[in-house]
Order: sequence, then C-alpha cells, then structure tokens
Amino acid sequence: MNKIDSISEFADYRDEAHLKYEVIRPVLLGKITTRDRAKELQLNERTLRKYLQHFRNNSYVGLLDQRHGPSEWKRQLSDAQKAHMILLRLAHSGFSLRELATIIGQEYKRTVDHKTVLSVLKQYEEFFAFSQSEEAVEHFLIRFRRYREYTPVVAGRYRIIELLEAGWKVSTVSEVMQVSRRLIYYWQRRFKAEGILGLYNKPPIRIHFEETVSPAELAFIFENIENNLRIGNYRIKMMLNGRGNIKGHDTIWKIIHLFRDVKKAEKKKRLKMPEEAPLEAVLPHEIWFCDIRYLVKYQGDWVYSIIFIDGYTRVMLAGEACLKQDLSHIIAVLQKALMQYGCPKQIVSDNGSVFKAHLLERAIDRLGIDWHNIEKGKPWQNLMESHFSIEYRLLDSYVKASVDLKDIQRQHRRFIEEYNISGHWHHKAYTEDGRIYYKSPRSILGSAKGEAFTSQDLSKTFAFRHYQRVVSRKGQIRILGYILYVDDGLVDETVDVYIYPDCLQIEHDRQVIVEYGCHYDIQTKQLKSVKSEVTFWHQSVSQQLSLFSMELYRIVVFTIIRRRFIISSQVKQLSFHFMESYLQNI
Repeated sequence: MNKIDSISEFADYRDEAHLKYEVIRPVLLGKITTRDRAKELQLNERTLRKYLQHFRNNSYVGLLDQRHGPSEWKRQLSDAQKAHMILLRLAHSGFSLRELATIIGQEYKRTVDHKTVLSVLKQYEEFFAFSQSEEAVEHFLIRFRRYREYTPVVAGRYRIIELLEAGWKVSTVSEVMQVSRRLIYYWQRRFKAEGILGLYNKPPIRIHFEETVSPAELAFIFENIENNLRIGNYRIKMMLNGRGNIKGHDTIWKIIHLFRDVKKAEKKKRLKMPEEAPLEAVLPHEIWFCDIRYLVKYQGDWVYSIIFIDGYTRVMLAGEACLKQDLSHIIAVLQKALMQYGCPKQIVSDNGSVFKAHLLERAIDRLGIDWHNIEKGKPWQNLMESHFSIEYRLLDSYVKASVDLKDIQRQHRRFIEEYNISGHWHHKAYTEDGRIYYKSPRSILGSAKGEAFTSQDLSKTFAFRHYQRVVSRKGQIRILGYILYVDDGLVDETVDVYIYPDCLQIEHDRQVIVEYGCHYDIQTKQLKSVKSEVTFWHQSVSQQLSLFSMELYRIVVFTIIRRRFIISSQVKQLSFHFMESYLQNI
C-alpha cells in the first residue's frame, strides 16, 4: 500500500480496508474500467484485480488483512511429517513433489509447498540412492500391498478409495497396487454414487418379465428357441421387431437364459440306485477287476492301457501301455500279476471279445479262477470304470506330451507305482487327535498273496499251442512248417513244444532245452515267423561222435513244401555250465 499512500487523494485514509475500497469503488460502480483505473493511480492492474476478487468473494471482510502471526508457508515440517514423507519415498519412488506435498498436507491438516518437499528430500539423496542398491534390498522391505493381496476383495477396493482421498494420483495408485486405472475409476464412481455399499458386489438382478414382456411375447420367443436351438438373440430381436415389438438386446439375452434355466430344471437328475455299485470284496485277492482304456494316439494309432486292480485294497497289480488290445497282451499282463501276487478267486471284466476268448477261458479254468463278465448296460459293476477318472487326471497330461512309445510306457509304469503308494479315498482313517488321513493301497495290501503257482506252470497254462514231437537223428524237429534244432543228444526222444505270444519253448522231462523267439498270430492260428536267435538252457551229451560240427544244424530251417525262407545266422550257445557239470559227473 506504499504506492497508494503516496497518492494525495488517499492521504486521509488510515484504514487499509477502507483505502482499498476507495481504490476499487469507481470500478465497482462501472464508471471506469480496471485498466484505466490502474493507469490513473499508477498501480499494477493485477493488484487491482486481486482487490476486486477479494471484495466480490467476501465483501468488505475480504479486504481485511487475515494474517495473524507468521505465515503458514514458512512453518518448518516436524520430524514425524518428515519421517512420513521419507517412508512414502522409500516405498515408491514415483511420487511427484506436488503429490507428496498434497498427501502430507491432507494427513496433517496444513499447507505444504512442493519446494519444502524438495528441500527435505535433498537432505536424504544419498540415503535414497543406497536404498535402490542390491545391498539394501534385504534391509528395506517396505512396500505397499498389491490389490490382489487383499482379503476380502472389498478391502482392496476400500484401500483404493482411501489412497485417493489421501491425495494420491490415480496413476500412482495404479502403479503401486498393480491395478488398472480403468478399475480405479470404476470403483471411484461406485463410491461417489453409493458410498461404502457401492464397493460390495451386487447380487445379480433378475428382470421381472411380467413388467416388460407380455406372456404372449414370452411364449412366442420360447417356441422359436424350442424349434431352432441355434437361433441367436439378434434373430429373435428381428422377429420381434417385425411384429412391432421393440425389445433391447439385454432383455432378449435374459429371456434366452431363462429358457435355458427352465430346460435344466426339466431335466431331472437320475438318482443312483442302491444296487449301482461294483462287486464288493472283503479280503485281498478275492476279486480282481480289469479293463482296457483308450489312452493316447501315437503316430495315428491308439495306445491302450491295460490294468488289473484288486477290489479290496485298490492296488494296481499289473498294467501295460500297448499298441494292440489283443489276447497276447491281456495274457502277458495277467501272467505278470499272477506271478507276483498269486491267483484270485474271481476276475471281473466287461463283455469285450478279448475277455471271452476260448484260450483265456481254458487257462482260467485250469487255474481255478472264476472269470465273471458284467451285465450289459451296467458298467458300474466293474470297479475299473471309476478308476478311469484317476488315470485321466494323473496320467493323460504326461503321455500327451510324449513323442516316443517307450516314454509313454515309462510314464504308465511310473503312474502305477505312484498310485500304489499314494493315499486313497477308500482307505480313510483318523489319527489319535481326530485328524483325517488316507492310507495307501500298498500299505493295506502288505504281503498278502493268493494261491501261488510256479512260473513254469503259468507258462504252460497260458501257452497258445502244445505239441509233442520226436527228435530226429540230426537233433531236429519239424513244427508248423519249420525245422528247428533241439539237441543231438536227444535222438528218438519225445519233447514238448509250447508256443507263447513271443517265444517257442522246447522241453524234455519238464526242463526247457531250447527257446526260440517267434510271432504267433492268434486270429489265423499260424506261426508267422521264428527268429534265428536261440537260447540253449540245457545240453545233453551226444551218444556218438559226429563227423561234422553240430553248429551247422543249430539254425532255423524252413521246409521246402511251405516255401518259406529265412536268412539264418550262426547261433551262439549261451550256457556251457550244464555240459561241464555233466562231464564232471561221468
């Protein structure tokens, strides 16, 4: 007011508010403009406009000096305010100076200038630089919780509103809480419109069709959907528009959902009858269950899973992943289970042709096992049907990623091993303090076994064919079009020939003399091939010396009548200890 005081026209006014009023009074009365009044009194136009604004806002009181003591801007920040500012800066380095000033000002109900914030942060520049280094990471674990870390979810929404009310920017909240700005704006709008209740999830509101859609229109829509299940909401809307009824897309969608709900309610869930349960076993190895499942496709062909399971302990006794679901693989898996666990009293399977083969029935009858086929249309009688879901969850994801058949078979064996040692829902138990746990099938089975048979007896039982032949003077026999070498020391002796899926064994006096690799076709009942690899299990001593070496006869020879030829390779005799022990005893 020094410039105004120097003007003689206002020399008599000692009241500062009155003096300011007299300066702006001609402008208020409209006699002169603000710019001309400033030029007349040689004052700054901005100063004059400031007086006018104060007067118009608060009348005469606005012209009074409101300051009582030192300015609020010049007050120093307290230690608590500085500490709060430093913690915010440590937790997030993206705060701007003005944002920190706003947050501290709203928190402590005072005005803070951004320059003051800058001066405080400059004092701790080295400290902030050290906090960003790798050495200080394990010491400064200060961070804000992410939006997804809040439980319940409404707590995270409330935290967003709380930070916005504290002066945080939307961009800072989005970066700190790792949430999209769109979601922040959405909950901010919900909070402003509905308050704290707007942060909670709203239950879905079902439209009352009697208020917007007439029964005739509803029946028309239901009839069209019933006749054409593929019709969409756009087509229904067009049909209604053609009839003069204008309905929104949301209304049409809700009507379609209502139709689906009605159809679901009409489909009554079939109640499971009490008798719909597999045959129940009360002892281990009382009932076995078996089945074949399509596992995965390998090079265009299906790989099948064959598994035998015990009905009481739920132990998977034996299993195999193979490219064929033929009788030879069924017998191989069954023979493996019988050799390890003994014979059960009963085996349950479905009505597949492979389970009704005459050869299998004959072998099972010899072992005294009751093979039971379930009734058609009642798959629940076979326990393996329920175990297919376990195989689906624990095995399929691994074999689908396999590119090699050996890897698929390895994963199949691993699945059986892990299943047998894992807890099973059927074996529910309680600890001493009442906690629930589940025992593994392997622990329930223990060392229990069924009636045991020797491997030789099982091999004879499951042999596809059994023949008796007399050894010729050259130590050979003729079988199904093949001339096979046996032993030159068994001339004129009768030997037993057993044909299996993958090998042919020749026995004498219940001892295996020689074994050939072969392939026997079950469908045509023919010996398709005999491999030249031979294993000699026992050698007898020749009764007379031979002029030529017997190694010349130890090959696979085909008869000329059948016109079969094979490139024979010299056979390596694997074991000589039988001949050496025999010579020592002479």
